[in-house]
This record gives sequence, structure tokens and C-alpha cells, in this order.
Amino acid sequence: MTNCAGCHGLDGNGGERGPDIVSRSTVRQLPDSRLLQILQQGVANTAMLAFGHLDDKVLASLVEYVRKLQGEGSPIPRVGNSRRGKEMFFGKGGCSECHMVHGKGGSFASDLSRYSLARTPRAVHDAIVFPNRDLDPAAGL
Repeated sequence: MTNCAGCHGLDGNGGERGPDIVSRSTVRQLPDSRLLQILQQGVANTAMLAFGHLDDKVLASLVEYVRKLQGEGSPIPRVGNSRRGKEMFFGKGGCSECHMVHGKGGSFASDLSRYSLARTPRAVHDAIVFPNRDLDPAAGL
């Protein structure tokens, strides 16, 4: 929170001064060694400062934390049957009555085409299994 959240936000999804380090593919594809190097040396000509004053153990734990935010180590595996998922979404699950994916389905609720790109597998799972968990009670829903 002290070193990163001011720029990247508490959840790592970006802030006013720093980019999204959770779902941004260019960050997700970096090896841990490169993330560590960025933390140690910063990034030239950007607002990304060097944190080389932090000890190696702290820097390694920051890399591990970023990976957890990105969904690594999630107890829900990133596997599934896309054909069956599509059948459920557009069939008896009834999701497509309100939601749209890639231009197909309803337009009453949010378009889910890119939904999983900015969320961990656990967050996607929980949104499906517990769809009303995060509804705002003040909104009268």
C-alpha cells in the first residue's frame, strides 16, 4: 500500500499516475525476473520509480503479490469446456437474455465480451456463482 497503491490503485488495476498491472497483457507476460528488475531500477522516462532501497525479500514478496493479483496461484484452475459454457450462456443458463458476448445476446445488462480480462479466475467464478453478492443495496436492487 505504501509504495504501489498511490499510483497503481489498491487493487493494482491502475490509478491516476500508474497503469493497470493486473490485467495489462504486457505486464502479465513479463517474467518475474523482469518485474523484479523494474522494482529495483524503475523505468526510465516514466513515473515508475526505483525501489532498490527495499531489501530483496520485500521486492520478491511484491512480485509474488502482483502475481496473486493477476490470478496466479488461484485455487480455481483456468480450465473449462468453452462449448458447454457457450451452450449454458445462450441456453438454459439464460445469461444471454440480458448480457451480450461478442455482439450476440441481450443489451439490458453489461457486455461480458472482455469481462475476464481484468479479473482473476476466482473473481469470475464468484460473479457467476454469487451474482448478487456485490449489488449495491442503496440502488434498490
